[in-house]
Amino acid sequence: MSSSKIRLVRGILLFSFLIIPNFCAFLMVRGSSNMERQLSVLDEAGEFSTTAPFASSAELVSPSGLTLSSPQFKTACLGAYTKVSQVSERQNKSASGQKGTKSEWKRVGEYWNQVDDFRVRFAGRDIPLQLRDVSDHFQLDSETLTEPPSYVERKTIPYTSAYRVHYAVEESVFMPGEKVFVAAQVGPGGGLEPHPELKKLLVYPGSREDCLAHFSQESRVLRWVSYALVAFSFLSCLGIWAIFRKLESKNS
Repeated sequence: MSSSKIRLVRGILLFSFLIIPNFCAFLMVRGSSNMERQLSVLDEAGEFSTTAPFASSAELVSPSGLTLSSPQFKTACLGAYTKVSQVSERQNKSASGQKGTKSEWKRVGEYWNQVDDFRVRFAGRDIPLQLRDVSDHFQLDSETLTEPPSYVERKTIPYTSAYRVHYAVEESVFMPGEKVFVAAQVGPGGGLEPHPELKKLLVYPGSREDCLAHFSQESRVLRWVSYALVAFSFLSCLGIWAIFRKLESKNS
């Protein structure tokens, strides 16, 4: 290999190992910073109020005692969020000719089911909640099926020529009497709406302390992953530089 080609390949590799890992690290740091901001908002938010945004412990209830059966796991609950994805596995070849498998995920169904009088109870005050407005789901049970569930409309399932197809189902249920930590505000219609500073409606299954610990841990994990990516980038670039220096020396 000529010296000019060696320098070109070295430049491409150095650029790739410098830009890609560090860009990913930047995204991780930004995600960590966003979680720290959310932690600050949650820590400083006041208790339940009908006139201001709040972050408060609560309980999920149905005043009439209604329950329903969740679509996938048939759990008796007040409400359920169910997501179904089609997973297509295709065989592909790398540039070196090595065979591998690539998975493609397509969402084919997303369902929100809840009893008519689903309420969140704050110190004796019942406030309506629409599960469609909940931003995150922290307790997702999952199952893999060879055929789509019966409740998924067949017209939503795309045709695929993949050699192997399965269906991934995730379901989150909201149980009667479940203790939750809620960050939201009461809207003009009397129901719960997203917290204006968080820009989401948070319903965390557990106490305030559990929720803060969860976000704090996720923030630390993202921060440490970003450090690992930066270190990987530096060591990779150093190794590439050393290898190509040896190649240049042999060619000179």
